[in-house]
Amino acid sequence: MIFTCEFSKEVWILAPLATPVTLDLILNTTTGLDLIRRIPSLPPIGLGPGTLPAWICWNLWISINQLTFQSRTFSPMETLSKAIKEARYWSLAQLLHPKPQTRNPSISQDPINDPSQACMYTDAAWTPLSKRAGLGWIIDDSGSTTTYSATSPFVASPLIAETLALRATMISGNTRGITALCIYSNSLTLIKLVKKKGRNLEIARILNDIYLRCHKFIAIQFKHIPRTDNNIADSIAKQALGLMYEP
Repeated sequence: MIFTCEFSKEVWILAPLATPVTLDLILNTTTGLDLIRRIPSLPPIGLGPGTLPAWICWNLWISINQLTFQSRTFSPMETLSKAIKEARYWSLAQLLHPKPQTRNPSISQDPINDPSQACMYTDAAWTPLSKRAGLGWIIDDSGSTTTYSATSPFVASPLIAETLALRATMISGNTRGITALCIYSNSLTLIKLVKKKGRNLEIARILNDIYLRCHKFIAIQFKHIPRTDNNIADSIAKQALGLMYEP
């Protein structure tokens, strides 16, 4: 009805679209809708891709319903004029009433050292034989340094271990009441993922938890550092791993 009846065909032929709708190529409604949603209108109407075609479809539907149920008739040009008018009103309404945007906590791409932020260094040690991991992190806040460690069994890879350590660091910072935080890690792969809010199937569940925990901080930053600059956190992680083997 929207594309193949004679009345609809006349409306589409009259429509000021940047690309004429080739009605003979439209075999079904789904194909037609997919085709028209990419077509912008010509100047001076100047509506974006799909806007005018969508309103043409709506007014074709209304016109045919009015003819069927109310015996009211409209010419193809009247139907098209009504569609153009409503499409303009709709486009203007989008500019006057933009959709509210949810503000996420800032994750800086290039963290700047801020004295008001606590610095936390994190690392992990992992062994492939036992699939165990030692997690270590340091909190450097207002001149005081505190070290922490934890262990985790059934860890399948070093990347999972590093991700667990980073999450433990965030939990520790939040528990301590820190609201502005910069986390340093020597895992370049992990830091790149977190800064871009990327996805990785191997650590998907832990990454999702990390992204959710970002909302607990006013500001949080992630930065990669060389392993040589993270040797204290590395030592703490290795020591925690070693304690797992003690009787």
